[in-house]
Amino acid sequence: MSGSFDVNKDSQIFISAILGFLWMSEEELGFNPTIMEDGNKRYTEIQRNTQVERLCLEELMKRQRSAAGRATTCWEASLRGKLEDRLAIKDSWEYE
Repeated sequence: MSGSFDVNKDSQIFISAILGFLWMSEEELGFNPTIMEDGNKRYTEIQRNTQVERLCLEELMKRQRSAAGRATTCWEASLRGKLEDRLAIKDSWEYE
């Protein structure tokens, strides 16, 4: 946790903080590392019966934004992009 500072007097601290955010990875910034992108398509992979299966995230159904809760997100997905194999994925974040 940082203390307060005056941006006009301590501009170096402000610039250091901004650069720190710019140099962070997506995971360090809080993005979900289990959701990947291939072009403009999002997907996640699961292992079932020793096989890796790709679940294509078709549409965001619901997102509960929260800084202190589980930040649950529900996706409509399909198995390998087959629209007849639709399913729902409930993804939630948990503080370590």
